[in-house]
Amino acid sequence: MIKKNLIYTFILFILLGINACTPEENKENNNTDSSKTVVETDVKDPVLKKMDYEAPTELTYGVDSQDYLYDTFYPIGWSEDGHFAYVSEPADQATGYYFFTFVILDTKTNEIVWTWKIDEKDGREDSSVSAIWKEKYELFKKQLNDYQIKQQTKMTIEQFPVKSASGEYEQETKLTKTKDPFGYGFDVIDNATVNLKSKDKTKGVINQNLKEEAYLSLSVLGYVKSPYQERVVVFIKKEMRGYEGPPNVILYQTAGCS
Repeated sequence: MIKKNLIYTFILFILLGINACTPEENKENNNTDSSKTVVETDVKDPVLKKMDYEAPTELTYGVDSQDYLYDTFYPIGWSEDGHFAYVSEPADQATGYYFFTFVILDTKTNEIVWTWKIDEKDGREDSSVSAIWKEKYELFKKQLNDYQIKQQTKMTIEQFPVKSASGEYEQETKLTKTKDPFGYGFDVIDNATVNLKSKDKTKGVINQNLKEEAYLSLSVLGYVKSPYQERVVVFIKKEMRGYEGPPNVILYQTAGCS
């Protein structure tokens, strides 16, 4: 009987010894176990390449006559995802002030995602693209880098048709006019539609209601192609009645298409 009690006592002593871990050992064991379930979620954003830029140069598109006032156009470049940046100098219609517009255009949606301008409200009587570029360079540089615009120093306006992997596309322009709505003695454009057409496809460029403006004519001048994608910016030439009559104004609109 005594022998049996000694055996039971010995077994109980062993069991108590197995479960008697120190607090430090328990803490270490708990940390080791929980670390196995930790998930790494800290993913860094890709680092964007920072670029420098020179003042853009004017894109030559030809002048029909000295009897018109012309916008001037200064392309900057493209991003790989379809943003197109440029500067324009809108024609001064006898105000005596300088006009400047900086644009970044999303050619996939034809939305202007960023713009900055100088107009008659600023009261500048004389300036130039190079002067404004120097003055506002850090602002322009930041926006161009934000949209990852890569500068192209040489651009030319190409003539249609434009060739791509999906076919060869010609431009098609359709205009409807309203008979002398303003009493100026001439008809004006009510609606303008520009499409690019291949043998079996039609891609829309613009479809605009212009009846509130005094546009006398509209035509497609050509296109500039992205060096990164099968995407183009179409240049559309508009003739508008001058503010107080002749000389009329030649304006240029850009619209993306892929």
